[in-house]
Amino acid sequence: VDKAAYLMGVSAADLLKGLLNPRVKVGHEFIVKGQTVEQVYYAVAALAKATYDRMFKWLVSRINSSLYTALPRQYFIGVLDIAGFEIFE
Repeated sequence: VDKAAYLMGVSAADLLKGLLNPRVKVGHEFIVKGQTVEQVYYAVAALAKATYDRMFKWLVSRINSSLYTALPRQYFIGVLDIAGFEIFE
């Protein structure tokens, strides 16, 4: 948790607090809500998926900017992942 929190720019204590007892806006107020183990599990899974999604999009963007040319293109890079074959512009 410490390394993940450090990379996200938050303290480990704040990350754990947010996962275990998130603040929820109700009307004009914020309340602190308790979570079950299952809810925390799903929150961690959602955080991992969102992190993977953003890192993957960042990587594709970096590759595209590195390979950019004003010349007409005749080739492409395909990425094979566990879901199948995808082509990114």
